[in-house]
Parts: sequence; C-alpha cells; structure tokens
Amino acid sequence: MTLGIFLFIWVMSNYPVKKFLKMDLQKKVSSGVFLFLFGAGLFAQGLNHGMTKKEYFIDKVEKAPAARISRFKIDKKSNVVYFQVHRHTLEFKQKNLDDILSHSLAAVKKVYFVSARCNDGTATAQEITDRNIIGVLYDKLPDIANRENIEYARIVQTGCQFDYQGADLLHGFILEIDPAMMARRGSEIAFIETYFTAHEDELTKLLNKETGDASVVNKVFERNPQWAEALVVTDVTGSMMPYVGQLVVWHRLNLLKSQIKFFEFFNDGDATPDHKKITGSTGGIYPVSTNKIDELRSTLTRAIAGGSGGDGPENDFEALIRGLKDCPTCKDIVLIADNNSPVRDFELLKNIDRPVRVILCGTSSGYINLEYLELARVTGGSVHTMEKDIENLMKMQEGQTITFGSQTYVIKEGKFIRQEPEPKPKPSPEAK
Repeated sequence: MTLGIFLFIWVMSNYPVKKFLKMDLQKKVSSGVFLFLFGAGLFAQGLNHGMTKKEYFIDKVEKAPAARISRFKIDKKSNVVYFQVHRHTLEFKQKNLDDILSHSLAAVKKVYFVSARCNDGTATAQEITDRNIIGVLYDKLPDIANRENIEYARIVQTGCQFDYQGADLLHGFILEIDPAMMARRGSEIAFIETYFTAHEDELTKLLNKETGDASVVNKVFERNPQWAEALVVTDVTGSMMPYVGQLVVWHRLNLLKSQIKFFEFFNDGDATPDHKKITGSTGGIYPVSTNKIDELRSTLTRAIAGGSGGDGPENDFEALIRGLKDCPTCKDIVLIADNNSPVRDFELLKNIDRPVRVILCGTSSGYINLEYLELARVTGGSVHTMEKDIENLMKMQEGQTITFGSQTYVIKEGKFIRQEPEPKPKPSPEAK
C-alpha cells in the first residue's frame, strides 16, 4: 500500500503546473480526469499490494452481493453445512469440517441480522461482520482461498423486532457443496479408502485382482529395485484411481523397505475453472513425506477431494518442479502419469534438470504419449509401461527408432514423432 501512495503523490506533485495553467479549459478538464484516474489506479494497486490470501478471502465475503429477507430458514440438505456464531466465536463440528475438506465447495454465504436489538448473546450484526470472525472461518478451512469458482453471498435477515426472536435466527455461515461433485469424489475417496483399510493379508489379493495395465505401478517398481529414496509425483485425477490404489497397496506392502521417500500428489488446479488455470501456477499440489501412513492417507484424500482435473491436460511439470523443491535430497524422480492426458505446461520442461522415470498408465491402446517420451529423453530419464522399460533415450540419435505395440517412434529434427507406416503398394492392373 505504501508503494501505491508514494506513486500517487509523486505523479500529482511532478506534473508541470505552469503547462497545466496555460491550457484551455477543455484540455484542463481532460488532463485532470486522466491524472485523477491514473493516480487512483496506482492508489488502488497500493491497497491490493501485499494482501494475503486470508485478507483476500475476508474481503470477498464482506463485499459479496447481499439479499435481504425476513427470516432465513435452515434446510437440512446433505450438501449444506452451517457454522453458527456464538458469543464472538464460531462453533465447529469436526464432521462438518471433514465434509468441506473432502468435497468441492460451491458457495460461501454469510447470514446475519441487522437489528442491534437482538442482543441476547447469540450474535449481533456487529459481531458477524467483524473481520476476525470471517478470519476464524478461513483459519479452519485455508484451502478456500485456492478455489476461485466459489460463489460468495450475504443474506441479511430483517424480520426480528424483539430481542428474544434473535435466538431463533441463524447467525453465521452457510457452505454449500456441489452435490454432483460430492457424489463422484465421495465414491473415489471410498475406493481409495479400501486400499488403506484392507488387512495385510488382503493386500496381495488386491494387487492380483487388477486387469489390463492397472497393476503397472506395482510391476514397474518390482522390475526396478535399484530405485532408492524416490520422489514420486502422482496424478490423482479421476481416471487415475485404479493406479493410485495400486501405489498405496505396493507402498503398504513394502513400507519397511520402501524405495519411496516423498510423495507429491497433483489434481490440476483444485477445481479451478479451466480458463483461469495459469501455466506454472495451476496449483492443486499436495506434498507429503512417507514416514507416517496416516498422514499419507489424509493428504491423498485431500488431494483427490480438491479437484478432478477439469479439462484433459494436467499440470505434470509444475508438480515435478514443486517436488524437486520440496525434496531436494530425493535421489530417483518418478512421475506416475496418465498416458491419455496431454501435459498442460510442457514449456516448463526446460526447468526440470533431473532424470525423470515416467510410469505410464493407460497404454493398452498401444500408443505412447510423445510428451512423456520427450520428457524422459531430454532429462536423461526413462519410460516404463506394463510390458517394458524404455531406457537410454538420451543417447538416441537422429533417425533412430523405438517400437511400442504396433507403433514406431523416430527422432526427427531433435524430437520424437510417430512414424507413419509406409503405404501398401497398389496392385498392378495385371494383378486384377
């Protein structure tokens, strides 16, 4: 804010006064308007400069559109959570907090009463509008600030005429959860929970029951016991649930001798609208050390609940870069990626300076995503599928090829492309 005020004063004090006085009236008016708007803009920038996420959230709640009604009626819907203000504090129930943390938040609504005559100890307009109370809500749910597609609103109750009527009114906040997303993420979390709650003698059965390439994570780690103190960066959007479940099982079975040191889970932006996702700052990244299985479980659950990915591309490289910062002592770098999803932030490849081992999920079609081949080749890493480990990609020269399934990939002009099969020769007229 200080910077904005300084610039405002500097602009206003350094404008040539003599030149201004010699102008005709029309030019004076237009110049004055310009200076006012320019200075006000700088001043406004100063006000926003240095605003924390908490202050930003409080500001959005306080300035939200207001609807005036006589009395607000509490509706006991499964997708609505209420927090009541009582004697300058917010009353929280852990179950309610878990509901919000585990699902997609759609709306935050502040409900309060306008008459100061309601002073029976439940709340007053002054209490509920106090920034500290809104700050308490943020402190309990700090992830709120990362979710930009939330509706903010205020509901002002005007129907209380006497003090005793205030006891029947809601003074607090309404948090609404997207019911469709609530159902879908609830099923995904329940699916992952089965892998955490299964008894040890059931874990091997869970590994063996998978079909297709769903057990690719387990197979690749078994084939590469030399990987040690690994950073594992994992896509946890909806289509990846079977592979994430297998990772949990493998880690539990090998906890004492695990090759994994640190996890970085990512969901492509914590339900941020696709058009607001910024390369390198998409977010939705959840780091956790692997020492405590309960901490791993809660972090993974929050990552799944935070977002489902939205559009097709995922923020793989942002998550890799974040992981390298969070665990600089990790030795092997492993990315568990969705072969069928493009990389959102491929231009960040230049910032990845460690060899990356890419475990590709969803290769049953016989196709390998060229972006992951390029990641492995440029960083000196490798690509791993259900059937094979593709290594030494960095050593490949112009024109050399690799084959996967029915597809052949060739290095042309310094990067991998898919080699189109040669057209079959047309039969000669004599052969007809």
